Amino acid sequence: MNSSKRVLFILNPKAGHGLNEDIVALANEILKKHFNECIFKKTEFAGHATTLAVEAVKNKIDLVVCVGGDGTVNETAQALKYSETALAIIPTGSGNGLARHLHIPMNYKKAIALIIEGKKVAIDTFLVNDRFAVNLAGVGFDALVAHRFAALSVRGLQSYIKTVISSISDFDEMKFTDLLGEQQKAWLLCIANSSQFGNNARIAPYAQVNDGLLDIVLVKRPSIMQMIPFAVKMFNGKLGSSKSYKCIRTKKYTAQFDIAQPIHIDGEPAGMVSSVEVQVIPQSLNIIIA
Repeated sequence: MNSSKRVLFILNPKAGHGLNEDIVALANEILKKHFNECIFKKTEFAGHATTLAVEAVKNKIDLVVCVGGDGTVNETAQALKYSETALAIIPTGSGNGLARHLHIPMNYKKAIALIIEGKKVAIDTFLVNDRFAVNLAGVGFDALVAHRFAALSVRGLQSYIKTVISSISDFDEMKFTDLLGEQQKAWLLCIANSSQFGNNARIAPYAQVNDGLLDIVLVKRPSIMQMIPFAVKMFNGKLGSSKSYKCIRTKKYTAQFDIAQPIHIDGEPAGMVSSVEVQVIPQSLNIIIA
């Protein structure tokens, strides 16, 4: 990345665990040798990262660094798609699913170093009912959890696990009609570009971000006795061997639900939907990886 001239950092003050000032100081120290200008801006409201990234593309900023979680990455990336401006990530969110999939270090010092040492590659993104997504989206149980988790004042892995456990008995399987007109039932329907929700919970262990395909994962509701083995397999990346698990690899997919269901996009609650139509956008985002 030595050829880049200007870099913009977009920092989410609600993420970062109080590290944003340390990140700014270290980034200034390290990157001033490689960039003519380092700019730092904090988000002030939902969607602000998109506004800042749009301005960066118009101003021909070479690199935008997103300091935050998957939601902030989504806001930033949607403004950078199809542009020459590349994205880098310093993961400071609760799950950091895309960053973990791409092997971007969770340590901010190493993530800053990767801005210099990493390589630029093009990855896929996708649309869900014409809304942009980069990591994964889901309808059903995981979306219910996302809605409840977003409402918490204290977030993090422990809060997420508590939310999952407390929500298990509140959600039954959904009924829907799929792309081929066949009736389906599922506890959750996940549209995966990368492999995981975050924290190494790999719902689509074989997903790749640059293959031009989405992994459509259908999970039937595990019994109480199956919950722990299911979770173990998910964190071990071995869900493909579970009887309650099915994965379809495709460029497009649609589902029409019998009743409206909760949906999340890149971990952020996105209301209720009666249907979903998804489509991959191949090689549409330039990003810095190891």
